[in-house]
Amino acid sequence: ANLVPAAPVPPQAKTAQALPRLVNSTRTTLDYKIEGVGPSGVGKVEIWITGDGGKTWNRKSEDPDMISPAVVELPGEGVHGLIVHAVNGSGGGDPPPGPNTPPDIVLEVDSTRPTARIVGLKPSPSEAVGAIDIAYEVADKNLGPQPVTLLVASRKGGPWTPLAQRVANTGTYRWDVPQHAGFEFHFRIEAIDMAGNIGAAETDQAVRFDTSRPKAKVIQVRTEPAESAGQVVPATTGPAPSNIPQQQPEEAPKMIELPGSVPAPVPIKPLR
Repeated sequence: ANLVPAAPVPPQAKTAQALPRLVNSTRTTLDYKIEGVGPSGVGKVEIWITGDGGKTWNRKSEDPDMISPAVVELPGEGVHGLIVHAVNGSGGGDPPPGPNTPPDIVLEVDSTRPTARIVGLKPSPSEAVGAIDIAYEVADKNLGPQPVTLLVASRKGGPWTPLAQRVANTGTYRWDVPQHAGFEFHFRIEAIDMAGNIGAAETDQAVRFDTSRPKAKVIQVRTEPAESAGQVVPATTGPAPSNIPQQQPEEAPKMIELPGSVPAPVPIKPLR
């Protein structure tokens, strides 16, 4: 059988289409190293910058001490490519970057905080009694897969206790309220992007939540005799005539106990 040799795989060329590294400040530090130094030493270390993927280049600055690292002030938000270019002590070396030279590193400056807000709070449906559904909105061009943190406090401004840390941006979260957590809550949301910027928002007013259902139940019944009305007994100094009925003392209130109840003590009404 004739063996066909595999085609050689060309080495991967450096490309400006690589994903940029996100930073949240225009002031950045570049670590670099210089190789192939000759007898004249290093005469200059330059920082070159491109804002269009390497199509055009501009000399940004020099590293005055020619010792790594170099501090670079980037122009602002956006994507910037950088090259560190060195020349020898006689002014020779590789030429500076020209049109379509790929950058050594690509940085994206993103100093904008994500927008985050809580848009709704309501008791969960009957199948999840004792829970609160939290609706929220989070937006940013550089959000990661789990950018959202939700917190709760018993008073405005905290201290805050996390409910959910670094969860997916689904727009809703169900919080199972602990039994003894109280009934008045303040909520806070935080969102972090891949550059490290954090946006946050809090509820303006306290949210009151109580799913208890008080139930009243009769446990016992009292009966009391009716008051005697219109009976007047004349005063006398001798024994009471036998034909005048004697007033009987009031009976103590009777107690009727319902099945399954525990009788409670009932005060006895004094005689009049």
